[in-house]
Amino acid sequence: MYAGIFVKKVSWDGSYFTYGAPALFMREMKTAYGPSTITPATEAQIVYADDQGYAAWGLSDCFGVGDGGYVQQGSYPVAMPDPPETEPGLVTAHASGLALITPYSPQAIANLENLSSSFSCAYDADYGFRDSVMADKESADYGLCSDRFSALAQEWLFLALVNYRTGFIWENFYRDEGVRQAHLEMYGYYESYLSYLQP
Repeated sequence: MYAGIFVKKVSWDGSYFTYGAPALFMREMKTAYGPSTITPATEAQIVYADDQGYAAWGLSDCFGVGDGGYVQQGSYPVAMPDPPETEPGLVTAHASGLALITPYSPQAIANLENLSSSFSCAYDADYGFRDSVMADKESADYGLCSDRFSALAQEWLFLALVNYRTGFIWENFYRDEGVRQAHLEMYGYYESYLSYLQP
């Protein structure tokens, strides 16, 4: 629990992609796991960043500013005993992208707009979002960005955007009988909500 927000299945380190990335493929938001875990984990991310006074939210593993290496980033609540942030205030746009598939999509869009408008280095018209930006106003690195454009982070953004707009990834992923069977085994039921399954 963080700030009265109960996350049923807390990840080890609080990195947002551990909550959001699997849901780009499995329709977890349509199961009990979505509202009990992914949705409150998203809320906790937003509240935690606000509590810390960060200028943006989105704590997920990413590359550090400049030529910094890959670091573990997360927010409370966490299962591990250590603090979840390796570099306090380092945020990544892909976390906001992943949140597009949650009820917090308006906040995700606002956060992406904030990142691109408030930090001149955060978004490049040719390559998209840089992998991270320092959003801790108290940090000497405030406003600095990663030199890197991560293909993996861009993938999370694109897949989430496609699902947010059309559900295309889900619909195509669920064409496979094995995926439908896995969903049934994991969640105990299967709802035929996909257009190609309808008579």
